[in-house]
Amino acid sequence: MLQFKQTPEDFIVEEVGSFKPDANGEFAIFKLEKRGFTTGAAINVVAKNLHIDPKWVGFAGNKDKQGFTSQLISVRNGSLKQQFSNPDIKLTYVGMSNSPIRIGELVGNKFRMKVTSDKPPSERTFMPNYFGEQRFSTNNPRIGEAIVKGDLKLAVELVCVTSKEFDDKSKLHLKMHPNDYLGALAMLPKNNLLLYVHSFQSLIFNVELDAYVRENSRSFRLQSVAGQNLAFPNEPIPATQLPIVGFATKPAPKVIERFGVNPGSFIIRKAPWLSQEGSTREAIASIENIQLRYLSLDTYEASFYLKKGCYATIAIRSMFEG
Repeated sequence: MLQFKQTPEDFIVEEVGSFKPDANGEFAIFKLEKRGFTTGAAINVVAKNLHIDPKWVGFAGNKDKQGFTSQLISVRNGSLKQQFSNPDIKLTYVGMSNSPIRIGELVGNKFRMKVTSDKPPSERTFMPNYFGEQRFSTNNPRIGEAIVKGDLKLAVELVCVTSKEFDDKSKLHLKMHPNDYLGALAMLPKNNLLLYVHSFQSLIFNVELDAYVRENSRSFRLQSVAGQNLAFPNEPIPATQLPIVGFATKPAPKVIERFGVNPGSFIIRKAPWLSQEGSTREAIASIENIQLRYLSLDTYEASFYLKKGCYATIAIRSMFEG
């Protein structure tokens, strides 16, 4: 049996990024360390402590809730005096910069994870580049699918299951504006709505990558990822780029037909701002600087580096059989 991420201290992440120091800059750069918080939730705490709007806080990537993580953030017109610490969040001043930290500007992440496995690890330096569980969360792909298919009523109902606050607000809105499900969804932050659509795209990508691995592997094993049994190759397979479905991409017809959509479905006419052009993603990613240490019976510590966009949980499933 393979187990990991049992406590925040079992899953330690250090974001690898950079910033250009400028003593006269308008953005204060801080190191944000957190445990048990998503990046968004931690930034809300930071903003509340600093008495500022969360939109004044810049960050490069979202970090997992179930871990102890470290990353750089920027605060417009911030200063050394704003650093603080509590049992779960620590904000440490690093310096000033003339540019904020922006989404996607990270280079990669260093990981240190405690893993329990009844089978010894393998120092595989490759992994299928699946999206990990944290990309999906509760109902996210189903909400995204409903949005893409234009069933906004179902999308609202699914979001209500996961958010009592939205449930209350949407019911009040629909009482005043019957059948205005688009208006109800519009009460959510734009980034949340995009996350739902991206989650659906990620689900489709995982299915396509699974098919690619099965077709190109002489030997593979199955691992459960977000409720799907996905193929993990036992030996290296050819690297390639696979499409993340959107209105300008051409994924395998059999894959998207399985979901009852086509590339044109991602032109979302009821909410054009959610339309997705699509892109590509590496099918196979590298696991770098691997260090495996035996701790005790069936327990190991795995340290490694991944480029941005790659998931540590997928790397662990590549190194350990479970």
